Amino acid sequence: MGIIDKVRSDREGLAIQLEKHPGLAARFEDTYPDQAHFIFELLQNAEDAGATEVRFDLRDDLLSFEHCY
Repeated sequence: MGIIDKVRSDREGLAIQLEKHPGLAARFEDTYPDQAHFIFELLQNAEDAGATEVRFDLRDDLLSFEHCY
């Protein structure tokens, strides 16, 4: 199982519960760490582009993100 599939699998139960309980979604969004949200956006973009893997390269002054096919 690739990383994108694993992330999707890990978050699927939460997504179902958030759809069932809109009030829970609002509370979750209020406490969601905005500073990390971009990571999920990058993963979603990679999935939308058909990537099967992604690569992060984190340095002191740089974050590089690459879609892998």
